[in-house]
Amino acid sequence: MRERGFRDWRVEGFSAVVALVHGLAEHSGRYGHVAARFLDAGYAVTAVDLRGHGMSEGFPGDVSGLEDWLADVAELLERAREGSLGKPVILMGHSLGALVAATYVARNPDAVRGLVLSGTAVLAGTALLESMGDPGAQGIPPEAISRDPEVVRAYVEDPQVFADRVTPEANAGALMAAIEVNQSGPMITLPVLMVHGGEDLIADVEGARDLFESIASSDKELIVYDGLYHEVMNEPEKERVLDDIVAWLDRHADAS
Repeated sequence: MRERGFRDWRVEGFSAVVALVHGLAEHSGRYGHVAARFLDAGYAVTAVDLRGHGMSEGFPGDVSGLEDWLADVAELLERAREGSLGKPVILMGHSLGALVAATYVARNPDAVRGLVLSGTAVLAGTALLESMGDPGAQGIPPEAISRDPEVVRAYVEDPQVFADRVTPEANAGALMAAIEVNQSGPMITLPVLMVHGGEDLIADVEGARDLFESIASSDKELIVYDGLYHEVMNEPEKERVLDDIVAWLDRHADAS
């Protein structure tokens, strides 16, 4: 039986650790280029494969619900702190990972220094709704993740991506996370960065805007990239997106 799968990327003299949570039906191995950019900027990275995903127990999609994923984030943060050498830890999540990360922070407001949310899936986009309504379609439509055909090809061919067979249990856990996050904005008071594609057809940008408005933090920023799809860190403009995230990290990693 597999336990939780982790990936660690380290660089000498790092200034903070980014604890990374992936999206639904994918895995942490798809974030190697993100980790590499953070390493170049002096940030270590620790990532987890959520229950039912990647190298973790339950692949593909066997999960009892949101509490499993919140326990995964708790273990991720414990691992990040153990390797942090006393440096700050910043939690970052994409899509489902953004929902789980935001839920965890709402319940544990002092757990980390800051929160980065990408493609926050609080409101389903049109492509995802159409796919969910078609029994013969992919659970997550690959063509909607990125405008880069190589990213889409790799996603479809990745044996650890199960976008075409997302289980009812995984979908139910994601829905519970979205419901809780929609009610959690007033409990989120730490620094927050949200990034989102303006043409995201998987997670509607209007849901992200509404969440952003509800977040209680006085230090919050939402960047919407016109024309970009769901995986903004896998779009042709990914370097601009990663530069924006690194700039935010630089402003917050050493903040008191």
